[in-house]
Amino acid sequence: MVVIVDGRIVDQLMHTLDMQEQLDAGLQIEPETLKWWVGHGGDALPSVFGLRRPVDVVAVNDALYAIVQSLNPYQVARVWANGAGFDLPILRILFDRFYIKSWPFDYKADRCYRTVLAQHGHLEQVAAMRRSGLKHVAMADAMYQAQTLCEIGKVNPMVWL
Repeated sequence: MVVIVDGRIVDQLMHTLDMQEQLDAGLQIEPETLKWWVGHGGDALPSVFGLRRPVDVVAVNDALYAIVQSLNPYQVARVWANGAGFDLPILRILFDRFYIKSWPFDYKADRCYRTVLAQHGHLEQVAAMRRSGLKHVAMADAMYQAQTLCEIGKVNPMVWL
């Protein structure tokens, strides 16, 4: 998770969730998703599937609580995801299944990074950006997307509405 305030990155948070806990709660891994990750994940696979040292894996409820606590100092107006139809629904399901409170954001807060990038990817500032970190590692992807959004927001402040 990356927090943007006034067009600047001000905070970040990442946890690797306990996959077995999610499976035990009745959530499923779709076979097509698993096949995609095996074919595209590369060096990111250990991070994605929680195969790193067990100390890096946290209980889902603890991670959700950390998200809520991390966002408390900020007035969250928008919740961005690479595709609003994938990441945010999964996060909603986790909140519904594991957290005492339901989705902590207004239903109108969802925003799609992919759509904004399609509309503004031609801008010189955006085209010149280079990503760092492994592709498909959540924090590296989130930071790159947040940095790109900040650049787009400099040219088109309407992005933040």
